[in-house]
Amino acid sequence: MSWSRRRFLRGAAGAAIALPVLPSLLPRGARAEGETGARLVVIYAPNGMHMPGWKPTTYGTGFALPTILQPFAGLRDRMTVLGGLDHTAAYDTAEGFHARSTASFLTGTRAVAATTALELRNGWSLDQRLAVERDGALPLSSLQMTPPTWMVPAAGEWPAVYHATISWRGNQPITGYATPLATWNRLTGGADAARLTAAVRGDRDARRRSVLDGALDDLATVRGRIGVEDAPVLDAYLSSVRAAEDRIVAGASAASCPSPDDLGSAFANYTDVADTFLEIARLALQCDLTRVVTYMFAAGGTGRTAVELGHVLDHHTLSHHGGSAAMQAQLQQLDVWEAQVVARFVQGLVDTPDGAGGTLLDDSVVLFGAGMSDGDSHSALDVPITLFGDAGGRLVSGTHLDVRGRKLADLHLTLLQALGVPATGHGDADGVLAALLA
Repeated sequence: MSWSRRRFLRGAAGAAIALPVLPSLLPRGARAEGETGARLVVIYAPNGMHMPGWKPTTYGTGFALPTILQPFAGLRDRMTVLGGLDHTAAYDTAEGFHARSTASFLTGTRAVAATTALELRNGWSLDQRLAVERDGALPLSSLQMTPPTWMVPAAGEWPAVYHATISWRGNQPITGYATPLATWNRLTGGADAARLTAAVRGDRDARRRSVLDGALDDLATVRGRIGVEDAPVLDAYLSSVRAAEDRIVAGASAASCPSPDDLGSAFANYTDVADTFLEIARLALQCDLTRVVTYMFAAGGTGRTAVELGHVLDHHTLSHHGGSAAMQAQLQQLDVWEAQVVARFVQGLVDTPDGAGGTLLDDSVVLFGAGMSDGDSHSALDVPITLFGDAGGRLVSGTHLDVRGRKLADLHLTLLQALGVPATGHGDADGVLAALLA
């Protein structure tokens, strides 16, 4: 029996869950070196931000947190706000700005209007350039999660895939899982429930029960082999898996077979959906199933209404506030809600050991931001971007960095190099952001 980091607990009906990295199960040499590697998580927000509530008024380490960034107060020493990046690949006066600014968010390449899949034109995204370096080394080279689109109809010749995808391998979009259940089933090796009838899914779930319930013998063996120092780590991890399963099962059972436009709405509210997606991401990173994750709150130009915040107008409509104070207040409230979700996720990384004496955030970068700044004018100037984590000490942290006049693709190139990819260019990048490098 192998006791490497790839150890899985095997449940019923083919389901399995990977163990977290437990140093006492690793060979002595691996334990000394650790087996961690640079991780990247990208969290995308549609329709820009209410910039007066996002942008700090001073640069440097002593900046005050504006309203939208206040949920990160406990993380300010681990975050870097980038002030002045321009998303130049999204520049255009033509229609299709939401599609273009989303599709090029990680590519730095100007997406081209298309009427068929064969006409799609884009570049390699930051996450996929990192993922290809890991192809074959991990169970998943990358994990994409893209909830339902609630799409505003695309203008002209801009297909929905441009709105709904930030991960690209050249002209090939890498689409994500639309529900927490589908994502969980992918990670545990189960079937994709969205493709099953209600009867078949119910029968499978009854046989499968929980991954943990079906893996008690395996789990007992693991407990008998780990050192005392790893027992609390394993217990905390198993509690997280159980909680995630309970969330997912509760959400999935609320609707027998949701329609494509309704996927995810079976949860009590969308906060539960977002938190569950990102909890699954945290577990995947903890188990080293993947080191590259992207999550979209919704597609670019989304028309989702934040009913959980008491809103009546949808997100896209609020972003086109036309100067209305009431609409701007609701837009800022929605942006604060997104920041709260991200803050909970990042704090979870801080609280999770990585098996090498540190935490999941220590050798990671979380990029949170949007492909436009002001949604009312569709501006691609000074887009809202903040980073959490310093890639194992390779990036500065705890500051509002002045990078005015630099390109978003310059950040992509800097992150590629900091995360171990020997890149010399990316999209329309001019060069690395030297001020971001530690």
